[in-house]
Amino acid sequence: MKRDYDAIHYIQRQLSGFEDKKMVFAMTKAFNKMYAAKEPDGCLSTTVELFIALKYLGYKPRICYGLVVPPSDYEFYHAWLELDGKIVDIAIYGNAKFSPYSTFDVRFPIVMGSYEANEQGMVYHPFTFDEDWHDALISKVQGMSVIEYCDKSPKQILWTFVCELLDMSPLKSNVDALRDTVKNDMI
Repeated sequence: MKRDYDAIHYIQRQLSGFEDKKMVFAMTKAFNKMYAAKEPDGCLSTTVELFIALKYLGYKPRICYGLVVPPSDYEFYHAWLELDGKIVDIAIYGNAKFSPYSTFDVRFPIVMGSYEANEQGMVYHPFTFDEDWHDALISKVQGMSVIEYCDKSPKQILWTFVCELLDMSPLKSNVDALRDTVKNDMI
């Protein structure tokens, strides 16, 4: 399988301050999964998968969505994670590299990026919406529980993906533990 080792090393460098190999593995695995699938539109699913994995590992991530403005100035609705007040956006790489409609490019995903200034020049506006918000796909799941979102995925595959990020088998007991971790969380 072909990989973008520059992006993988970037993710690992950005997370070096955490000294948590399971967290670094989960983020790197999420990137590799997105890269292998050439996923252009996986912002919400990737965000939810990482949200569950990081919560399970004891972190306090937050699911964010709203307007993102790349250097090309063509704003779009997007989902990402916030961890310790920083942006974690693995899916932006797929949006830029694999979408035939992309008007921008990025060198790496954004990991522990700043809202004020990040290396990719992206401007994030969490929970900011225009008059066309109701047309955005993300708006259709706003307020849905994380559990319901995962349960509605084809064959409930998102639970399996989260297990992969955590390097554990998707046994019912493991999935039940993940479900318990996010039982009160909403999108």
